[in-house]
Amino acid sequence: MKEIAVVICCHNAEERIAETIKFLALQKMPNGVEWEVIVVDNASQDNTASIATIAWQKYYRGVDAHFKIVNEPKTGLAFARLTGVVSADAEIIIFCDDDNHLSDDYLVEARLLLDKYAEVGIIGGWAKPRFSVDTEPWLEDLHPALAIGPQAPEEGFVPWVYGAGMVVRKQVFLDLRNRNIKFLLSDRVGSKQTSGGDSEICQLAGYLGYKIYYSPKLVLFHAVASHRLTQRSFIAANYRNVFPIVYLFLLQSLISNRDSRVNSLYVTFWSRSVRNVLYFIPRLLVGKHRFYSFLLCYQNVQVTFWMLLNRSRFNETFSRIKMNLT
Repeated sequence: MKEIAVVICCHNAEERIAETIKFLALQKMPNGVEWEVIVVDNASQDNTASIATIAWQKYYRGVDAHFKIVNEPKTGLAFARLTGVVSADAEIIIFCDDDNHLSDDYLVEARLLLDKYAEVGIIGGWAKPRFSVDTEPWLEDLHPALAIGPQAPEEGFVPWVYGAGMVVRKQVFLDLRNRNIKFLLSDRVGSKQTSGGDSEICQLAGYLGYKIYYSPKLVLFHAVASHRLTQRSFIAANYRNVFPIVYLFLLQSLISNRDSRVNSLYVTFWSRSVRNVLYFIPRLLVGKHRFYSFLLCYQNVQVTFWMLLNRSRFNETFSRIKMNLT
């Protein structure tokens, strides 16, 4: 068995995958430690697979790393990740997005941290921005939405970490499978920037008793495409993320208290959304964080109306999660 598998989930990534592969090929792993790179082609309609293969052959000069392409025809980041995990012959999984550039000691540091903390199932690192265009000040408020920046004030235990660069013990997925616990979010589908899959993985790992850890020693660079750096892009992503917000609230609530009642959770979440709307409305008009306030207000308005129009789906999602955790 190999020690580490780096899983790269791709959908139409021919313009960025070669650079991602280059940084992986330059990893400073000790001689004799076997590891692998798995590119999961998630229903791409371009030359992602062939360009990734050519890049690996061009940049990798060692003998201990293995490279392979696997296909996942069902679009959705969650499906692609699971395909990568199943295909991995390693104890440690690292999810590397197709626009992530891992520092050359990323794999070594991941091994050291998991060896040090036996109770930790998931580790996240510090994603630094790599923009191809000049950005405006309003974007700084939204770096976390792009999986950029330190994930805590200092190294230590945290409730969740970004999916970008996430380090996971494969045993977490094996334990979930043995308990017949499934992932219910599809996460990003194709080029549509939905989210929530990383939080779902972390919450379910915590439910099994694993701890989540953040270390700034794990450094990666996130080469964010310019089309994702516009206000229009954030508004569109915000619109698509309403259901994941509801789902993650229910998941967290049921993990915290299995005896939670659906009617009580409905009232609690709807009331909280209304209060958030009232909180952010005046902040739309003053201060230097107006676009951030607009997004949060807009998001909570959407959630409020979703709750009013989708009571039956809320109840159904509650039941699915409760059954999933049984």
